[in-house]
Amino acid sequence: MARTRRGAGASSLINDVKAMGSALLETRKLAGAEKLATLADAAKTLSGSLEDTPIIRQYTETAADGLDALSRYIERSDIDEIFDDAVELAKQQPILMLTLTIVGGIAVTQMLRGWRVEPRPSAAARSVVKRRGQRKAKPRKR
Repeated sequence: MARTRRGAGASSLINDVKAMGSALLETRKLAGAEKLATLADAAKTLSGSLEDTPIIRQYTETAADGLDALSRYIERSDIDEIFDDAVELAKQQPILMLTLTIVGGIAVTQMLRGWRVEPRPSAAARSVVKRRGQRKAKPRKR
């Protein structure tokens, strides 16, 4: 009887952990979809300023539409459905899937880190630091 209670307790604990993980994954999924929608909006805004370069404008609009569609798909789909679709895509287009996996891995890593991007110092700032750190030795008089 004690084993039954322990087994039920362990099963309950596993179910609770799964539920928490699922809720966290759903939250991250929605945050990712929101980031994609924001990126799509930025691309649409950019395309509006590219009137003098119609080819680039067309590519930018196409990319914005694709990002918007991907954002809506992620938002409305559950994790299992997204996984099943990814498996099907991998079977049909392995090279594309490899590329998407790499890009997706980078995106997921950034999402888990909270989308923090460390600013790079400008070239001028780097040269100032470089000049300060590398003082030339004065030649010795003999």
